[in-house]
Amino acid sequence: MRVVEFTDDVRDQCTQLGSGVVYALRVLCAQLVDDPLRGVPGWDPSMYVVHVDGETFWLRIESWLRRHAPTTHAALKSGASEAELAALEEVLGVRIPVPLRALWRQCAGSRDVRGAGLFPDHGWALMDLDAVARSYEGHITSQRRWEQQFGAEEGMPLWKSSWFPFCSWSVTDLSHGRFVDGETGETGSWGETAERTVEDESLTMLLEEMADRLEYPKLFPGYEPGLIGGMLVWGPPHAPEERALWEPWSG
Repeated sequence: MRVVEFTDDVRDQCTQLGSGVVYALRVLCAQLVDDPLRGVPGWDPSMYVVHVDGETFWLRIESWLRRHAPTTHAALKSGASEAELAALEEVLGVRIPVPLRALWRQCAGSRDVRGAGLFPDHGWALMDLDAVARSYEGHITSQRRWEQQFGAEEGMPLWKSSWFPFCSWSVTDLSHGRFVDGETGETGSWGETAERTVEDESLTMLLEEMADRLEYPKLFPGYEPGLIGGMLVWGPPHAPEERALWEPWSG
């Protein structure tokens, strides 16, 4: 099996530029395994030049859904206006992180319809702005009650004011979900208990990886995209009835 890697000095330079650059090169290495001549010939006969295009990660996801999972695509709402985003900021009392603002300008959540599940690996739905406000205010209220009863314990926050929810178990079930930390750019998740998990993956990296999993499913282990009718379903599904209908997407 061919292995494509980049050298330590290149890795160090990319790390200084940002984690997203390292991730982009990692994906490119995986693509070069199948297509070693990917790119266009350079000035040297043995050199090929590859440009990482500027196509927005969300547009790649939306384009894939439009072509292959029209039911899930139809559940997506249109983008929010600057006035709507400003109104949300006024309600929350904090500034929306740039990555979330960019996402919501293109898609402001999903409708409560069959097939709205979107994010791997549980098929969580993209929250609309009203759900974001309800979830955020609910978490902040719980945090204040906790502090009033037990005091503010350093290192064990129930919810930080810089955490912005963006997807949940379903459009209406907000008991589980994921958030973006506006201070660090990291993503995290919450559940029905007080436990909160913060990861080092940014929203940009999360959505870029999702787009890559949809377009190049053979390059990634673990959960994989598939279809039931016109719906995107990450799987293989656990439920026998869904598994019988599920068709894995091989690209």
